[in-house]
Amino acid sequence: MLVTGATGMVGALVVRRAVEKGYRVRAMVRSSSNRGELAALGVEQVEADLGRPETLPAAVAGVDMVVHTAAHVGDWGPAE
Repeated sequence: MLVTGATGMVGALVVRRAVEKGYRVRAMVRSSSNRGELAALGVEQVEADLGRPETLPAAVAGVDMVVHTAAHVGDWGPAE
């Protein structure tokens, strides 16, 4: 199982629950991600970025499912 957004609020919860249920989890992370909790859980980590499609084949290689929890965050502009 590959979890995108694995260090985010929803993704981290998905990772924890999947590990508890006995799934083999691969976490897709960015270079700037805080990976401490993933390491503590013994989760495989792969550095990839949804904005860089060339990084994705290695991330999904050999997985049976993808749980997509990543989201684009940032300044959406004024709320008008």
